[in-house]
Amino acid sequence: MLHRRVLVDRTSRATIVANEERGGGVSVSSTHNNNAARVVLTPTSIDMSSTASQQYDVERQSEQVSPTMQVQAVWEQMKTFYRKHTQVILTLGGLSLALCLILLLTSLSYLEYHEVGLLMRRSTGTVDTSEVYGPGRYMHGPDSTFKKYDGDTHRVDLKELSVFSSDPSNDSVGLEFKVDITFTYTLIADEIGKLHEEWAQGYKKVVESRARAAIKNVAATVPFNDFFQDRDKLESRMAERVSLRLTDEPSLHANLDLLILGRVQIPDSVAQKQLDVKVQLERNSEEINKKAATLERSETDVLVNKVKLQAEYQLRVAEATAKLTNEQGRAEAIDIVESAKADGFAQLVEDCGLEKQEHILSFDYLRTVGKKAADDNAALSLTYLSDAVHTKGVER
Repeated sequence: MLHRRVLVDRTSRATIVANEERGGGVSVSSTHNNNAARVVLTPTSIDMSSTASQQYDVERQSEQVSPTMQVQAVWEQMKTFYRKHTQVILTLGGLSLALCLILLLTSLSYLEYHEVGLLMRRSTGTVDTSEVYGPGRYMHGPDSTFKKYDGDTHRVDLKELSVFSSDPSNDSVGLEFKVDITFTYTLIADEIGKLHEEWAQGYKKVVESRARAAIKNVAATVPFNDFFQDRDKLESRMAERVSLRLTDEPSLHANLDLLILGRVQIPDSVAQKQLDVKVQLERNSEEINKKAATLERSETDVLVNKVKLQAEYQLRVAEATAKLTNEQGRAEAIDIVESAKADGFAQLVEDCGLEKQEHILSFDYLRTVGKKAADDNAALSLTYLSDAVHTKGVER
């Protein structure tokens, strides 16, 4: 049995419709300024036995109550409803808030400092290659994420890579040995979209494969000794070749950064052979050095003897020259003395007035005898026609 009551508030221009249904509670609808609200009130218990008898009283009382009081009554019923269903309303509000937060968090996408990315849809897996995104935080919606690529330096370590060196005769390949190579490269940021379209995530294996082939090709043109004696030049050649291989079509959209030639490992048999050759070369060098030392000593002895002979020659020449000079000086001194004596004797003869030759000779004889007697500390005796005169010497 459904009873409907319509209450109209002319001042607020609101219409309240109350429906009573047997065993189902009360449903209230309110319309105010074209905004509608509907609240369903379900009382915990209704005495259905007295419903029929009370219908007439409710109708009469509702006709006598003012519209304002009717609105207040409905408002009280609504507040009662909210009080009874607070837990449900809060639960629904919390779930809505959690759903909003989940949507917000799933709408954010992140790229770390070393990453670049392309926008991709989660639902379809479609990747947009038209724009490359750098590090940062982006909001593209819950259905969007990033296809990430490493924007930092890529490092590749090639351990014990087998290579062949060139043969000195160029008739065949040389020795087989192993080398350690380390190189780094970077992706070209503006070409990440093309890289994804052409290689996707498989570019790393292709880079390594091309690098291996380039290094082996270079090693086959280089003598074995250059791997030890000219490493810098060999590294430059390998780096140049690897860089060219990365840009060969189809391009890998990467640039080589650095290449380092590491340890060179040779087989034991080759090592022993190389060691024997080195030992023999050292022995040959030893013999050559010994011969050179012997020759050098002989040449040194010759030079020493030559210097000694030159010294002896110079010494004897000096002694002869000194003796000659001494004799010449002595002869010159005697000549000077005798010249002085002759000049002095001539002056003495002139001063004595001796003019006859016999007188001069006699006087010279007496001088000589007197000098001899003076030198011998002997007495000289002169005898004239008169008495003899004894003297110790005669002064000139």
